[in-house]
Amino acid sequence: MDTKAEKIAQARRKLREFQSKHQREREGKSSPSPTASIATDTNGRRSANSLHSRIGSTHDEKSSFERVRTVSQSSRSSTATPANTVLTIEDYEDGLHFNRKMSDVQQAASLDPQNETNTTDYVVEQSGFERFFTTKKGYDQTTETFNELLLIEKNRLASQLAELQGHYSEIYAAYSKLSESVQSGGMNDAACIQLSHLQTAMSVLVKERTSLQHRLREMALTNEQCNQQIHSIQLELNEKSTRLLKVETELNSSKREIESLNALVQREAEELDKNRREAASWQAKVLHIQQDSNDAQERLKLCMRESEAAQAELQEARKLLHMKEIYLRQQGVYHSGPAFSEGDVQTVQSENERLQEEVSRLQMEKEELKQEANAAREHYESYGSQLSQNIVQISAKLEEVSNDKLLLQSRIHSLEDELEVIKAEERKREGRRGSTEKENLFETIKLRKELNEVVEKMAEAERHGAEMRSLLVEKDSYISRINEELQDMKSELSTKMSMLAKAEESLVRARREAEERIQFSEDVRSLSEQLQNEKATVSRAVAQNRELKDQLIELQDKLIALSQESMERESGRLTALHTIEQLQTELERLRWHQMENGVEVADDCNNSHTDENERRGNEELSIASTTSIDQRDEAVVQAEEARIHAERELTHITMQLKQIRADHRRVTQENEELRRIMEQNAEDENQNSIHVELGQAVERINTLSLENERLRERIQELEECAVKANASEVDRIGSSAEAASVHEQHQIRNIQPHVETVEMNGNVVSADNSVVGARSSLHSHMPGIAEKPLAWTELEAHFARVMSQNADLIEQNERLEHVIVQLQSENDTIGEYVTIYQHQRGLIRERMRQKEEAVARLSHEKEQMQQKLSELQETLMKLLTKKGVLRTYDQDKVKRKKKDVSGLIAKRANKLRSFSHSTVDEFSGDEETVIDGAHQILP
Repeated sequence: MDTKAEKIAQARRKLREFQSKHQREREGKSSPSPTASIATDTNGRRSANSLHSRIGSTHDEKSSFERVRTVSQSSRSSTATPANTVLTIEDYEDGLHFNRKMSDVQQAASLDPQNETNTTDYVVEQSGFERFFTTKKGYDQTTETFNELLLIEKNRLASQLAELQGHYSEIYAAYSKLSESVQSGGMNDAACIQLSHLQTAMSVLVKERTSLQHRLREMALTNEQCNQQIHSIQLELNEKSTRLLKVETELNSSKREIESLNALVQREAEELDKNRREAASWQAKVLHIQQDSNDAQERLKLCMRESEAAQAELQEARKLLHMKEIYLRQQGVYHSGPAFSEGDVQTVQSENERLQEEVSRLQMEKEELKQEANAAREHYESYGSQLSQNIVQISAKLEEVSNDKLLLQSRIHSLEDELEVIKAEERKREGRRGSTEKENLFETIKLRKELNEVVEKMAEAERHGAEMRSLLVEKDSYISRINEELQDMKSELSTKMSMLAKAEESLVRARREAEERIQFSEDVRSLSEQLQNEKATVSRAVAQNRELKDQLIELQDKLIALSQESMERESGRLTALHTIEQLQTELERLRWHQMENGVEVADDCNNSHTDENERRGNEELSIASTTSIDQRDEAVVQAEEARIHAERELTHITMQLKQIRADHRRVTQENEELRRIMEQNAEDENQNSIHVELGQAVERINTLSLENERLRERIQELEECAVKANASEVDRIGSSAEAASVHEQHQIRNIQPHVETVEMNGNVVSADNSVVGARSSLHSHMPGIAEKPLAWTELEAHFARVMSQNADLIEQNERLEHVIVQLQSENDTIGEYVTIYQHQRGLIRERMRQKEEAVARLSHEKEQMQQKLSELQETLMKLLTKKGVLRTYDQDKVKRKKKDVSGLIAKRANKLRSFSHSTVDEFSGDEETVIDGAHQILP
């Protein structure tokens, strides 16, 4: 800042001196000539830009300088921006860089203390960005204010740029006028000084113009970035609001479903309790039925015992009858008793007929009972087969009832056999009518008694059969009623089980949905955290980018300063050369003048000795001037060599920069390949390959970042080398120019007394002629000194090359910044791909976990069902074994009995047979349960 103010003050001072001098020249109408005061003011140096610029109007120049000064002051005063957006614009001396900062509130408040009260209204911290924009109204207000401030700043910069362009056009017009005046031949030292002043002003304006253009570009970029960020944040807020609404609706629906499911579960629990109570009541009823069946079994056992006792009594009666028959036969053979009367015989016959009628009646009743028993047996067998499919206990009861039926049938068969025996005995008695009447009477009385007993027993058997039939009918009705109730209970249980299964499925579905919603909320939270982390990384990257831009701007400023210094030194060198040329012309003029004076003095005889001395002095002066010219030529050659060396170094640096550009192109190509690979990997479904390739991509990115860092370091080293080379070159040129200027000043001091002596002689016309002749001789001997436009054109070409190189460097820096931005965007896209991959992998893991949980739940339910079935089977087997339905038998005995069944049935009438009953086991299907009785002799 101090150097700039000093330069501007010096330029204004020189401009005022030029104006005063120009005014004096106009008043005195005298030709300008270089004076020592001007040389001392400029220190023997002139600006290189003054050699190709002239001016016509001093008033316009002053106004332009005033405008430049006001613009610079306004640019410096514009740094204090409002604190509500925390935007800082650095001063011109710091690079005229527009920097947007989001966190430094205190610095903005220090720049503008009046706005300290408004700093807390619009301060936006990067870390709490989302917390500030929770409401849409505040967000819209802040965005509108931010955009308005950006537009105000942009308009202000545009107005400054327009003013600078106007100043630039005015200065350029003055520059064109000066150039026209130079071309017309009206050049003088004051014009050169004015040109140097105008050149400095133009350089200042060019700098401010470039800085303002740069600031405008940065403002446009920042405005676009802010608009993009605002748009993206609006989209994110809209998406999040829609997601929140959806989540709220889903949560409400899930709550309603959970409440309905809870109500269903409560109702199902109540129904289950009712079913349990009903099952307990039915179990109590089944226990009562079992007790009744046990009582019936005991009664059947008693009946069987009574039938066995009656059978034993019948056997004893048969034995007695058989013994009595034998006794009667013996008595009839060995003893002849008294003859009975016919009345007694008729009575006996009538009794026999009556007994036969009773026997026939009993046979009829027996057949009826047999038919009824067969029908009952068939009915109970069919009913028992039906019940055996449903309940094992009822099948056991039916088997006991069938056993009772078979016992009754066997008893009936035995009674039939006894009746047949009695009939046979009666036939025999009819054949033995020749026996005594007493024996017949006794026998008839005994037979009557026996028949009465048999009739009583038959009546008792009929009563017992009627009771058994009534009991069987009651039990059949009761069993059918129980079966119907059991079927109803089974249907109700099946419906309730289906309802329970549906309720469980709905509960599982609700739990799954709740877990999915919880997972979704966790995913949203993790995504928000990832977005915050990414925003933090982006902010860090932006800060690094800003630092790099600041460094580039500093380098540009340094390059501009170095170029200015080199230009100043070059202008000093050229001014020194110009003074050397002028001194050479003066020396030539003096030499020719001395030569002419020597010829005139030779004619004069009196002054010959003095002329010889003067000639010798002139020769010594010419020798000294030639030596000084040789030294100056050597200095010029050295300066040219230094310039050539600097150009070589610049070419080397440009080659290195080209190589760096090629490296950057290669890096960009590799980045494009990496992006293409990442796109292919994103489309690929194989998650393992994606993971591997993402690891490789991360490694590649790390290597590329390292290469970028190395390239940046290399660029910095090259820039430092270039700066050092320029500094060394400038030092060499400055030292050579200073030595030349010192030598020229010494020569000028030596020449001045000779010039004074020549002027004292009064030969002004001859001196002018000698100057013209010296100039012509110099033109003939040293054409390079006379050809001034060539040197100026070369200097202009060199200046144009330097400016083009500077522009190329600026473009290269911009391209490098663009490449850095592309790399940052690619890193962001890679991070997005990584987050997408992690999210997809998390979803796949969640699905696999849900599948595994479902499989485990199903397997657990299956195991529980198997355990329940096994427990039910065990309880059923225990119950059947406790009731005596299932027994273990020898398989060989069972098979042997199966084979002998047919033979036993065929030989039933002539061989021993057992009172047995065979039933088919429900569980095995081919086993028989044999209940063995006592072997009896059957007729």
